[in-house]
Amino acid sequence: MRRLAILAIAVCGLMAISLAALAVDLSQTVCEDDLGGTWDAGTNTCTATFIFDPFIELTIPGGMTLDVGDLDALVFDVVNFGTINADFWHNHGTLENYGTLVVGDLIHDNVVNHCGSTYTVTTDVAGSVQNLMCTVALSLTPDPTNGTDPLDVEWTITLTNDGDEALSGVSVELSYDGGATAFQTLTAPPASGDDGDGMLEPAEAWLFTVQTTESADVTVTATSSGTAPSGLDVTFPDDAEARAEAMVAVTAASTTTTTSGATTTTSGTTSSTVASTTTTDAEVAGGAGTLPFTGAGSNTPIAMLALSLLATGVLLVLTARGRSSDH
Repeated sequence: MRRLAILAIAVCGLMAISLAALAVDLSQTVCEDDLGGTWDAGTNTCTATFIFDPFIELTIPGGMTLDVGDLDALVFDVVNFGTINADFWHNHGTLENYGTLVVGDLIHDNVVNHCGSTYTVTTDVAGSVQNLMCTVALSLTPDPTNGTDPLDVEWTITLTNDGDEALSGVSVELSYDGGATAFQTLTAPPASGDDGDGMLEPAEAWLFTVQTTESADVTVTATSSGTAPSGLDVTFPDDAEARAEAMVAVTAASTTTTTSGATTTTSGTTSSTVASTTTTDAEVAGGAGTLPFTGAGSNTPIAMLALSLLATGVLLVLTARGRSSDH
């Protein structure tokens, strides 16, 4: 019994080594030697009528095509970045599809279609199919939302991966309508949220902050873009009407102008001071017309009374002297 156990362990070890050694990428050599097919170098296509290999773990690189009528392969895993065309596919393991898969009848244990892949199957006979999604939630918040010119605004942008796939090359594009800045692109690393690998992973939230100074009303819209594991470039949201958008209202500041002299204007209110002029008309006996007097003291009632009494006194004296001379 002990010898049988040791033999079984040894056989399992040899199988594990063999299986690991037969994990291959599709190429002309693999196509012709391992799959028994023909290779078209012009299109990087391997065409095989029937494939049966109980120990293949096959990866199809991007830009390559595996075109078969019937594939009955006891494979543990297939990773497809290129294209698979088959009338019949019998896969014992997991088929990770990042590219294009077109099959008539598919018998499988598990198929995982990654974001950006194409999956067309006429009949699913057995197993499970997972369709992974690439989605990002984007929010944009200004602080403050209104104020007086010049207004300092801090914009907070939060990017949350609420999908199933990690995204690379993630960026945020800000478009300013009416602001001092026309367009701005934000890239990793964010202010916070990244674990250091530069990948926006599922459930990970990145936070960016931007400071601007605005002198008029401004509306900002935000979109995000990144690359899925399949190599597909994606934009969030794909619906332009669902873009994150925020507005800040800016009012003009009040002004104060002061002008020296007769007119003073303060904060829009005007007060005027005009120097007054007084004119007095005095009648002089024997004179024709009027003579205006201006100036201090010469046009007061006391001065006029003194002049009147003086004139009367002179007249009385002259009259008395005339009567004395008659006698």
